Amino acid sequence: MSETPKQAGTATTSNREIIGRKTAIFEQYLSPLHADAYKAAINCFPGFQFLRDLSVVLDQDSDILAGGAVNGEPSLHIGLKEGVITPRMRSRVMERFHLRPDLLGMELELQDTVAKAVTFGHELGHVIQEDPLFERFYGKLEGEHLNPHEGDDYAAYVNSDWEINADFIAAEILGHTTLGEMLDFMPPTEGPSEWKAWGERHPVPQTIAMTSSN
Repeated sequence: MSETPKQAGTATTSNREIIGRKTAIFEQYLSPLHADAYKAAINCFPGFQFLRDLSVVLDQDSDILAGGAVNGEPSLHIGLKEGVITPRMRSRVMERFHLRPDLLGMELELQDTVAKAVTFGHELGHVIQEDPLFERFYGKLEGEHLNPHEGDDYAAYVNSDWEINADFIAAEILGHTTLGEMLDFMPPTEGPSEWKAWGERHPVPQTIAMTSSN
Protein backbone atom coordinates (compact mmCIF):
# COMPACT_ATOMS: atom_id res chain seq x y z
CA MET A 1 0.00 0.00 0.00
CA SER A 2 1.38 3.41 -0.98
CA GLU A 3 2.04 6.11 1.59
CA THR A 4 -0.78 8.53 2.26
CA PRO A 5 -0.55 12.22 3.22
CA LYS A 6 -1.73 11.32 6.72
CA GLN A 7 1.41 9.22 7.22
CA ALA A 8 3.76 12.04 6.24
CA GLY A 9 4.72 13.64 9.52
CA THR A 10 3.30 14.43 12.94
CA ALA A 11 2.47 17.62 14.81
CA THR A 12 4.91 18.81 17.51
CA THR A 13 3.94 20.69 20.66
CA SER A 14 4.94 24.03 19.11
CA ASN A 15 2.96 23.17 15.99
CA ARG A 16 -0.10 22.39 18.09
CA GLU A 17 0.13 25.82 19.68
CA ILE A 18 0.28 27.46 16.24
CA ILE A 19 -2.64 25.36 15.04
CA GLY A 20 -4.63 26.31 18.13
CA ARG A 21 -4.15 30.01 17.47
CA LYS A 22 -5.22 29.72 13.84
CA THR A 23 -8.20 27.56 14.77
CA ALA A 24 -9.33 30.27 17.19
CA ILE A 25 -9.05 32.89 14.42
CA PHE A 26 -11.19 30.82 12.05
CA GLU A 27 -13.81 30.20 14.71
CA GLN A 28 -13.97 33.88 15.67
CA TYR A 29 -14.01 35.44 12.22
CA LEU A 30 -15.70 32.68 10.18
CA SER A 31 -17.50 29.93 12.11
CA PRO A 32 -16.98 26.80 14.22
CA LEU A 33 -17.50 24.77 11.04
CA HIS A 34 -14.52 26.49 9.42
CA ALA A 35 -12.39 25.89 12.52
CA ASP A 36 -13.41 22.23 12.49
CA ALA A 37 -12.47 21.98 8.80
CA TYR A 38 -9.02 23.42 9.53
CA LYS A 39 -8.44 20.91 12.32
CA ALA A 40 -9.58 18.12 10.00
CA ALA A 41 -7.13 19.33 7.35
CA ILE A 42 -4.28 19.27 9.85
CA ASN A 43 -5.21 15.73 10.87
CA CYS A 44 -5.48 14.57 7.26
CA PHE A 45 -2.26 16.29 6.15
CA PRO A 46 -0.01 16.44 9.25
CA GLY A 47 3.25 16.68 7.31
CA PHE A 48 2.16 19.59 5.12
CA GLN A 49 3.92 22.45 6.83
CA PHE A 50 2.20 25.09 4.68
CA LEU A 51 -1.07 24.41 6.51
CA ARG A 52 0.55 25.40 9.80
CA ASP A 53 2.73 28.18 8.43
CA LEU A 54 0.08 29.95 6.39
CA SER A 55 -0.35 33.64 7.09
CA VAL A 56 -3.96 34.63 7.70
CA VAL A 57 -4.92 37.96 6.17
CA LEU A 58 -8.11 39.52 7.54
CA ASP A 59 -9.58 42.04 5.10
CA GLN A 60 -12.47 44.21 6.32
CA ASP A 61 -13.19 45.51 2.80
CA SER A 62 -13.40 42.20 0.93
CA ASP A 63 -15.79 39.26 0.69
CA ILE A 64 -13.23 37.02 -1.03
CA LEU A 65 -11.83 33.84 0.53
CA ALA A 66 -8.67 32.71 -1.26
CA GLY A 67 -5.86 30.33 -0.39
CA GLY A 68 -2.52 29.63 -2.02
CA ALA A 69 0.92 31.18 -1.87
CA VAL A 70 2.11 34.78 -2.15
CA ASN A 71 5.76 35.14 -3.13
CA GLY A 72 6.22 31.49 -2.27
CA GLU A 73 4.75 31.85 1.23
CA PRO A 74 1.47 30.09 2.18
CA SER A 75 -1.40 32.49 2.65
CA LEU A 76 -5.13 32.51 3.30
CA HIS A 77 -6.97 35.73 2.51
CA ILE A 78 -10.22 36.10 4.46
CA GLY A 79 -12.65 38.80 3.42
CA LEU A 80 -14.74 39.79 6.42
CA LYS A 81 -17.59 41.39 4.47
CA GLU A 82 -20.57 39.08 4.25
CA GLY A 83 -20.06 37.14 1.07
CA VAL A 84 -22.91 35.97 -1.11
CA ILE A 85 -23.06 32.33 -2.16
CA THR A 86 -24.15 32.58 -5.78
CA PRO A 87 -26.44 29.98 -7.38
CA ARG A 88 -23.54 28.66 -9.44
CA MET A 89 -21.24 28.37 -6.44
CA ARG A 90 -23.95 26.56 -4.47
CA SER A 91 -24.68 24.31 -7.45
CA ARG A 92 -21.02 23.42 -7.86
CA VAL A 93 -20.70 22.25 -4.26
CA MET A 94 -23.92 20.23 -4.33
CA GLU A 95 -23.16 18.68 -7.71
CA ARG A 96 -19.44 17.98 -7.30
CA PHE A 97 -19.84 16.46 -3.85
CA HIS A 98 -23.01 14.52 -4.72
CA LEU A 99 -25.05 16.30 -2.06
CA ARG A 100 -28.79 16.13 -2.71
CA PRO A 101 -30.53 19.02 -0.94
CA ASP A 102 -33.94 17.43 -1.55
CA LEU A 103 -32.99 14.12 0.04
CA LEU A 104 -31.08 15.78 2.88
CA GLY A 105 -33.91 18.21 3.63
CA MET A 106 -31.53 21.12 3.18
CA GLU A 107 -33.12 24.55 3.08
CA LEU A 108 -31.33 27.28 1.13
CA GLU A 109 -29.70 28.74 4.23
CA LEU A 110 -28.23 25.35 5.18
CA GLN A 111 -27.03 24.82 1.60
CA ASP A 112 -25.16 28.11 1.85
CA THR A 113 -23.66 27.11 5.22
CA VAL A 114 -22.43 23.85 3.70
CA ALA A 115 -21.15 25.65 0.59
CA LYS A 116 -19.14 28.12 2.68
CA ALA A 117 -17.52 25.36 4.74
CA VAL A 118 -16.69 23.27 1.67
CA THR A 119 -15.31 26.32 -0.13
CA PHE A 120 -13.04 26.92 2.86
CA GLY A 121 -11.75 23.35 2.53
CA HIS A 122 -11.23 23.97 -1.18
CA GLU A 123 -9.08 27.03 -0.45
CA LEU A 124 -7.06 25.00 2.05
CA GLY A 125 -6.60 22.63 -0.87
CA HIS A 126 -4.95 25.43 -2.83
CA VAL A 127 -2.60 26.00 0.12
CA ILE A 128 -1.73 22.29 0.09
CA GLN A 129 -1.05 22.47 -3.65
CA GLU A 130 1.76 24.92 -2.93
CA ASP A 131 3.37 22.73 -0.26
CA PRO A 132 6.70 21.02 -1.16
CA LEU A 133 5.14 17.64 -0.31
CA PHE A 134 2.26 18.01 -2.76
CA GLU A 135 3.72 16.42 -5.90
CA ARG A 136 5.00 13.45 -3.91
CA PHE A 137 1.40 12.34 -3.42
CA TYR A 138 -0.66 14.00 -6.14
CA GLY A 139 1.76 14.44 -9.01
CA LYS A 140 2.20 17.57 -11.08
CA LEU A 141 -0.81 19.70 -11.95
CA GLU A 142 -1.05 20.55 -15.62
CA GLY A 143 -2.05 23.88 -17.10
CA GLU A 144 -2.52 27.29 -15.51
CA HIS A 145 -4.65 28.11 -12.49
CA LEU A 146 -7.43 29.97 -14.30
CA ASN A 147 -9.63 32.72 -12.87
CA PRO A 148 -13.18 33.21 -14.24
CA HIS A 149 -13.29 36.63 -12.54
CA GLU A 150 -10.59 37.71 -14.99
CA GLY A 151 -12.47 36.47 -18.05
CA ASP A 152 -11.27 32.86 -18.19
CA ASP A 153 -13.79 30.32 -19.49
CA TYR A 154 -15.75 28.87 -16.57
CA ALA A 155 -15.88 25.31 -17.94
CA ALA A 156 -12.12 25.29 -18.48
CA TYR A 157 -11.64 26.74 -15.00
CA VAL A 158 -13.86 24.33 -13.07
CA ASN A 159 -12.52 21.32 -15.01
CA SER A 160 -8.87 22.32 -14.62
CA ASP A 161 -6.41 20.19 -12.66
CA TRP A 162 -6.12 22.94 -10.05
CA GLU A 163 -9.85 23.08 -9.32
CA ILE A 164 -10.64 19.37 -9.48
CA ASN A 165 -7.69 18.55 -7.24
CA ALA A 166 -8.64 21.24 -4.71
CA ASP A 167 -12.20 19.87 -4.68
CA PHE A 168 -10.79 16.36 -4.14
CA ILE A 169 -8.79 17.62 -1.16
CA ALA A 170 -11.87 19.45 0.14
CA ALA A 171 -13.82 16.17 -0.08
CA GLU A 172 -11.15 14.47 2.01
CA ILE A 173 -11.35 17.25 4.59
CA LEU A 174 -15.18 17.34 4.62
CA GLY A 175 -15.29 13.59 5.15
CA HIS A 176 -13.45 14.03 8.46
CA THR A 177 -15.51 16.89 9.90
CA THR A 178 -18.55 17.08 12.13
CA LEU A 179 -20.44 18.61 9.21
CA GLY A 180 -19.48 15.65 7.02
CA GLU A 181 -20.82 13.27 9.66
CA MET A 182 -24.10 15.21 9.77
CA LEU A 183 -24.41 14.86 5.99
CA ASP A 184 -23.34 11.18 5.98
CA PHE A 185 -20.57 12.30 3.62
CA MET A 186 -17.76 9.82 3.09
CA PRO A 187 -14.25 10.89 2.03
CA PRO A 188 -13.01 9.75 -1.40
CA THR A 189 -12.23 6.06 -1.79
CA GLU A 190 -9.57 6.91 -4.36
CA GLY A 191 -5.96 7.32 -3.29
CA PRO A 192 -4.20 10.71 -3.61
CA SER A 193 -2.75 9.88 -7.03
CA GLU A 194 -6.23 8.94 -8.31
CA TRP A 195 -7.79 12.36 -7.87
CA LYS A 196 -8.44 12.69 -11.60
CA ALA A 197 -10.54 9.52 -11.51
CA TRP A 198 -12.53 11.06 -8.66
CA GLY A 199 -13.05 14.16 -10.79
CA GLU A 200 -14.37 12.05 -13.65
CA ARG A 201 -16.92 10.55 -11.29
CA HIS A 202 -17.93 14.00 -10.03
CA PRO A 203 -18.56 16.17 -13.10
CA VAL A 204 -20.54 19.40 -12.84
CA PRO A 205 -22.41 19.78 -16.17
CA GLN A 206 -25.46 21.47 -14.62
CA THR A 207 -23.24 24.02 -12.92
CA ILE A 208 -21.35 24.75 -16.14
CA ALA A 209 -24.65 25.29 -17.92
CA MET A 210 -25.68 28.02 -15.51
CA THR A 211 -25.19 31.59 -16.63
CA SER A 212 -25.15 33.41 -13.28
CA SER A 213 -21.87 34.94 -12.16
CA ASN A 214 -19.73 32.88 -9.76
